[in-house]
Amino acid sequence: MLDARGRDIGEPILHKRYIPATPELVERTRRNLERASSNMGKAHFGIPITITVDYGEKPEWYGQDT
Repeated sequence: MLDARGRDIGEPILHKRYIPATPELVERTRRNLERASSNMGKAHFGIPITITVDYGEKPEWYGQDT
């Protein structure tokens, strides 16, 4: 990966962590994320908006111990 000057700055590192959670905790976290996103959109655009996140399908291995 190169910066604006063309210097090599290495590749970005991405870490994914999955922690055990109850369905209730997951739902509350998702609700909070959507509420925060909607509030940021309202602050940015100056009008009330609703943001809904499409979480897609879970991977087939999701929830299995590694």
